[in-house]
Amino acid sequence: MSDLVTARLVLHPMTVGEAERVVAGEPGGGDRWGPEYPTGGDVFAARRFLGICADTGDPQPFGNYEIRRREDGRAIGGLGFHGPVDEDGSVTIGYGLVPSAQGQGYAAEALRALLRFARAQGVTCVKGDADHDNTASHRVMTAAGMRPAGQDERVRYFEITWAGATPMSELSWYGVRCVFRHRELGVYEERLTLWRARSLDEAIGRGELEAHEYCADLDGVEYVDFAEAYRMGGEPGEGAEVFSLMRESALPADEYVGRFFDTGAERTGS
Repeated sequence: MSDLVTARLVLHPMTVGEAERVVAGEPGGGDRWGPEYPTGGDVFAARRFLGICADTGDPQPFGNYEIRRREDGRAIGGLGFHGPVDEDGSVTIGYGLVPSAQGQGYAAEALRALLRFARAQGVTCVKGDADHDNTASHRVMTAAGMRPAGQDERVRYFEITWAGATPMSELSWYGVRCVFRHRELGVYEERLTLWRARSLDEAIGRGELEAHEYCADLDGVEYVDFAEAYRMGGEPGEGAEVFSLMRESALPADEYVGRFFDTGAERTGS
């Protein structure tokens, strides 16, 4: 089958030979591996893929995909399905990137493409999971449209379904405020973005993904891992309330404003 192509990536269906080379850690003449590739996760996924091929045959299109950058063709990670579609129309996915490629929106971009592909193949539900402390992966899945679906003592589960999917009219608008530090300027910045989502967690996940993409485009800017979200009461429009925050304080109004908002060090503008 052919590659899946996104704005910045190529998702290349892995062959048995390519998987064998990943497990062995020995690239072939036509392989273009980036630094740090393959990771332990890539090797594990390749072994699982080879096991499925040996037991039931090549599962493509529900196999493994190598994530390559379009700009240089280098492999920077992998994603794919844990096996063919089950009798209920569900599949489970996994993904990973080399450390140097993380935090640039690649994982969410690749996952969104894989979800679109799965839906086009008639899949009705895609599932995934991540360890409780792997908040970056939680953000990736929510940003791609998956939503929390429970947890156990080890992992949090996420899924997206298309049979009986939530109508757009039932989604809510959220304002998400993220905080950034501009190291060279010596200032902190608060940015507010709007997202249509199924839940507060999904909105924050999308807002934080955009926050990391914002930092990737600027030198000396870091996201400080602080986000707040507000569920709007209706559609965005003239006069719409997009964010509200209440803070308990016994300060008189002028002291409160001077301490939190009008300190003299603010910079505003477009």
